Order: sequence, then structure tokens, then C-alpha cells
Amino acid sequence: MDDVRRSVAVLAARVRGTHAARVWVPLGHSSWGSYCRAEFGISRAQAYRLLDVARALAAIHDAVTAGPETSRTRDTDPGAAAALDYGLSQRALIAVSGRTDAVAEITRRLAALAHSGLQALDAATVRAVVRQAVRDVRTAPPPAPVEPPPRCAPSSTTWPRARTSSGN
Repeated sequence: MDDVRRSVAVLAARVRGTHAARVWVPLGHSSWGSYCRAEFGISRAQAYRLLDVARALAAIHDAVTAGPETSRTRDTDPGAAAALDYGLSQRALIAVSGRTDAVAEITRRLAALAHSGLQALDAATVRAVVRQAVRDVRTAPPPAPVEPPPRCAPSSTTWPRARTSSGN
């Protein structure tokens, strides 16, 4: 199963790279969907799901490599996020794609563990922390959207009355 997850992650990273580079245009395809069908044998919808997977993996990888304490898991290769296997399903990655609270929770937990000094941050520990944080974020209700304060209509006491030309 690990090989399947890694293969999906690598495919997702490649799909993300081709999407970012808009390679379908110079190759003469009429659309992103047409390119995906011809080159990958997948639908446009599946390609966008893979883009979500790639974004989630990249965000998780950035969270994991953010602190100096996790330097043993750091990799400078841009495709490193795809090569690392956190043991997350495609469904889990899609569910947390774009959720900054998931990345923040991973970062918080890894930092707390690193600062506690109770456990080394080896690959197995990082994987376990990432899996548990993603599981917890998925089961918790999403954060409430931040709404701007309500706009109040000006009251009649705030605005001076307009004078008419008749002198009133």
C-alpha cells in the first residue's frame, strides 16, 4: 500500500508541475482536460483532485521541514514532498487541502514535541504526528469563517440635512 500512496503522490506532483507550467498550450491541446485525458488517461476532475493532493502534501512537507529540529527529514529537492510517505490516504489529503488549520496543527505539534525533548523527531515519529494531526483536524468541525463586521447604515443624526435652494 505504501508503494501505491507514493505513486499517487509522485503522479500528483507531476500533474501539479504540468498544470503550473501550462504545458498543454504549447503541446496544442485545446484545454487542461484534453491534455489530462491524452497524456495521463485521467479526467479533468481527477486531475484537480490530484492537484489538491499535491497541494496538501507540499503544505504538510513545508510544515514538517519548517523548524530546525526537524532537519533530519528536510530534503531540498522540490519533489521531496511527493517522495515522503506520511501514510495518508488520497481522501485524507483532499480533505485537508487548503485547510491552514491542518498545517498549523502539524507545525504546533512537531514544535511542542521537539521542545519537550522527550522523543527524537525521526521519520517514524514525524509520520505518526502528521497522521494524528490530520485525523484530528478532519474529525473536528472546520473553523468558522471570519466575517467582516456588519456595515451599519448611517443614521439621520449622523448626516446633516441637505438644504434646498428654497431656503428651507
